[in-house]
Amino acid sequence: MKYLTLILLLVTFISCKENSKTELVVLNSVINSTGKQIELTQNVLKYVKYNSKIIALTNATVFDGNGSSVKKNQTLVIVNGYFQSIGQDSGINIPENATIINLEGKTIIPGIVGVHNHLHIPHFPFIGKEASKLYLASGVTTIQTCGSASPQKEIELSEKIKNGQSIGPNIVTSGPYFTGKGGNPNMIIPRDEKHIKDTIQYWTKKGV
Repeated sequence: MKYLTLILLLVTFISCKENSKTELVVLNSVINSTGKQIELTQNVLKYVKYNSKIIALTNATVFDGNGSSVKKNQTLVIVNGYFQSIGQDSGINIPENATIINLEGKTIIPGIVGVHNHLHIPHFPFIGKEASKLYLASGVTTIQTCGSASPQKEIELSEKIKNGQSIGPNIVTSGPYFTGKGGNPNMIIPRDEKHIKDTIQYWTKKGV
C-alpha cells in the first residue's frame, strides 16, 4: 500500500486541443506521514475538493512510472489515505459509501519528486508559501531544497505542511549557503573554520 499525506493526484487531460489543461485534485486524508491523525486547518481545507474517507477514481488512464505501458479503464480505491485497490474498472469492488469521481479522459501519474529545488529567488529570500503551491500545482509532491536563504522559515513551512496547517509538497530542507568575501549578502561569509563547523552543527540539530 502506498501512503499519501494529502492524496495529491495530478489529473491530466490527454489532448492536443487548444483547450487541453491540467487540474490539481486534492483529496483529504486525516493521517500525516508519521501515521498520526491530524485535523486540517481552514487554510488547507479551502483547497480540498473531495473530503471523504473513501474515494474511488474510475475510468482513468494510469501511468505508474515503473516502466510498464499506460493502463486504460482503471479504478483506484483510496481508503483513509491508503491505496486499497487498483485495476480494471470491471474487476474492482467499490464500497457503497465511496465518493466516486469519473476520470474519463484523464491520467493519474505518481507524484513527482524534485531533487534540486529552491524556495527563494534573487532579492526575495523566502517565497515558500507561493513556491510550494506552484510546485504542488505542477504535480511535484516532494522537494529537496539545495541551499536556503531562509532555512528557519523553510523548516517552519515544512512542519506546517506535515501538520495540516499549510498546503504544499513534502519538503526535505537544507541549510544556508556559504560564500567568500564579497559574495552574496544573503549567504554566510565564514570568519574561520570553527564558524563553518559550528554553523553546520547548528543546522544539523535543527534537522536539515
